[in-house]
Amino acid sequence: MGSAVADGWNQTWGFLSQMVDGLVQLVTGKLDPAKSLSGPILIAYYVGETASQSFLSGWGEGVGAIGNFLSFISLALFLMNLLPLPALDGGNVALNLVEMIRRKAWKVRTLVRFQQVGVFFILVLIVFTTYNNLAFLLAPK
Repeated sequence: MGSAVADGWNQTWGFLSQMVDGLVQLVTGKLDPAKSLSGPILIAYYVGETASQSFLSGWGEGVGAIGNFLSFISLALFLMNLLPLPALDGGNVALNLVEMIRRKAWKVRTLVRFQQVGVFFILVLIVFTTYNNLAFLLAPK
């Protein structure tokens, strides 16, 4: 039991370090966002691919592979939510830190604009990833 917890801990930190490295590469331009970002369509596709390939090796392999994939997705959502972008929890933390340093509360109008920019950014990201996912799936192979 103890080694399973240690293995899980190590694998979780390995996943998180890979994700942070990927984010750094996206921001620095080393990775192409069109090829590196996946939306719900491609995630569902990869879940199906993982399941179909893994279950060929046996029931235990399939369940384990799906569990690993879903843990990776869960950690990715956790990390993305902590980014200091408007409308995400990380954006709220950043706003609160700045407010604490300024020692002055934000105006409601400023907070609303901040959230609107964040929602717009997230919607653009959803459209971008959905378009790229459909282009990937519909491209001749």
